Amino acid sequence: MAKLQIRKKKAKRAPVINANAPPPPEEDAAFSLESMIEEIDPSQVVGLNLKTFVPTKRKLEPEGVEAKKAKVESEPVVEEPKKEETKVKKVVKKAPKKAKKAAKVAPVAVADDGPKTRKEKKKERLKEKQKQLKATKAVKVIEKAEVAAAAEKENDLDMSAWDRFYLPPEIIKGLRSMKYTAPTEIQELTIPAAMLKRVDILGAAETGSGKTMAFAIPFASILVQDEPKEGIRALILAPTRELANQIYHEVSKLVAFTPLTVLPLFGGLCVQKQERLLKRKPAICIATPGRFWSLVESSEYLEDMSNLDFVIIDEMDRMVETGHFAELELILERIHSIGNKRLQTLAFSATLSFVHVPVKRAGKVLAPMSREQKIAQLVQLGGLRSNHKVIDLNASSTTPKTLVETRINCADLLDKDAKVYYLLKRYTGRTLIFANSIDGARRLCNLLKTMDIEPVPALLHAKMQQRARLKHLERFATTPNAILIATDVAARGLDIKGIENVIHYQIPRTAEGYVHRSGRTARISNKGIAILMVDPLEVSYYRRICQNLQKDKDFPVFDIDAPTMFNAAKERTRLATFVEQLQHRLVKITTGEAWNRRAASEADIEEIIKHGGYNEDDALEGEDPATMIRRDLKNSTAQLKALLRQPLSSATGQTVERTSAIEATPLAKPALSTKLFRAKNKAKKGKK
Repeated sequence: MAKLQIRKKKAKRAPVINANAPPPPEEDAAFSLESMIEEIDPSQVVGLNLKTFVPTKRKLEPEGVEAKKAKVESEPVVEEPKKEETKVKKVVKKAPKKAKKAAKVAPVAVADDGPKTRKEKKKERLKEKQKQLKATKAVKVIEKAEVAAAAEKENDLDMSAWDRFYLPPEIIKGLRSMKYTAPTEIQELTIPAAMLKRVDILGAAETGSGKTMAFAIPFASILVQDEPKEGIRALILAPTRELANQIYHEVSKLVAFTPLTVLPLFGGLCVQKQERLLKRKPAICIATPGRFWSLVESSEYLEDMSNLDFVIIDEMDRMVETGHFAELELILERIHSIGNKRLQTLAFSATLSFVHVPVKRAGKVLAPMSREQKIAQLVQLGGLRSNHKVIDLNASSTTPKTLVETRINCADLLDKDAKVYYLLKRYTGRTLIFANSIDGARRLCNLLKTMDIEPVPALLHAKMQQRARLKHLERFATTPNAILIATDVAARGLDIKGIENVIHYQIPRTAEGYVHRSGRTARISNKGIAILMVDPLEVSYYRRICQNLQKDKDFPVFDIDAPTMFNAAKERTRLATFVEQLQHRLVKITTGEAWNRRAASEADIEEIIKHGGYNEDDALEGEDPATMIRRDLKNSTAQLKALLRQPLSSATGQTVERTSAIEATPLAKPALSTKLFRAKNKAKKGKK
């Protein structure tokens, strides 16, 4: 038998260690799954497929148990970062399918301490722009849906009440957009006479009765049906900028679906821009007399008024008053000198045929003017034709039937201010306060601002810039429970929705002024209240208004239903008035002191410079009036602020809810006669 030769394993040679040789490469065991997860950026892990990280099980070759143990012992032990592994695995598990797809396109942003590159910044900007575009698109979609819904509602409106006037469909469409479903009384009487018979009209109706549409619908319908001609076709004249602007917006809505163009021309706006707009040849111009006459002299377009078919004069009784609007006479003379036989004149006002008792003067006896005499005078001044028609709806009353007319007796100016403050804090609703002078309006506005009344009162008078006037009117019309303090600039024609309360802080000098002021509320069958603040100095004006309005009795007295609350309001008003007086005195002294110092320095008078412009006795005693006023002002202001922090109703010990002044007008107190009122005030003064 052949001898089996057993080969002995040759012993491995010991490796020769070279000190300069590089270190041996690490074993394969170091590249495990855990170490790979540790080294990979987590931002890349989130978007990857989970299957790529599942290790495949190797099929082990059959080996002995000892060989397996030796192999395991030979592998180096690697410490694994368990916390980081679990965090990353959680992120991978929580990532939904949509996030995985999105991550392939754009990786998840990771907080990085380093500065962003330009590309990253550009990407962020693009993302923000895309978000904004999406938001604007969504808003536009919503707006379109709202417009469509509104259009559907408009189409559902019943406009059959206008069928008997045979108006053009474009005008009906404009009326539908304005939601005027039926004509008012003045419109029913005016439209047929103006459209079918083409006669001149003198129209008088109560405030808020729809006089603007009464003259706008006839001329707009005729111009739409006529052949287009060059030049101005219709001219509307108004006494104030605010009224002209309001008529412009109303007429623009009416003719929005027609080819007619409308242009407003009034002061406070750029003359050059208006001249440039006139080159577009508008068919309808709405203007104040002063600005229109100045443009007639400078504009080539307004020189030729041969095709002018309509002249409308709004608030005509105000326009033809002596000493006012001298340009109106020049404009009418220029128009009538052309000799256009088609010219039609429409004149409207709430007090057009109103006749008042003349003022008694020493040595003069003035006979009252009759209604017929006043109408004849207006016909002559307006240049109306002989076949004119008078439509007077003020035979019974000049104020709306839904208007509640009241008065509040005031002992003095402090009592009047306190009662105004009480009314504003006690009752809700948009409130319009009228003053006779600009100074009076400014003083009351500053006083109410000092008492931190909310909303902040707005101011409106003739000396304000046009931009500020329009801004204050817009804020008043859009803010609930807003307060506007105005002069008679806002008395005529303004149609601001939602005015519930009109307060006559100073009694108007004429009955016409009272009618127009009170007519800012209770418009188009809505309810409203007008309150006269009567003090002893204005009793004569109050009595004259009652006489001209043919009131058999005095206005009923508005009741102060929370006396303790009014007393607290009066204390706040007293402090606020004192603060206002101190501020006025301080401004006066500081301005005078500055002027004295400047004059003294120019004249080299050392004593005045040294003592600050005051006399020597005051300087020696060390009494500086400005310092004293500042100290009193600081103390009074702190005291007023402490009172204003407390609610006004806390003075009553009970919660007093704000209600509407119209609903809270039982008018239980009987009206005082003038003699009793004067006697009561004299008795109060005697006690003081």
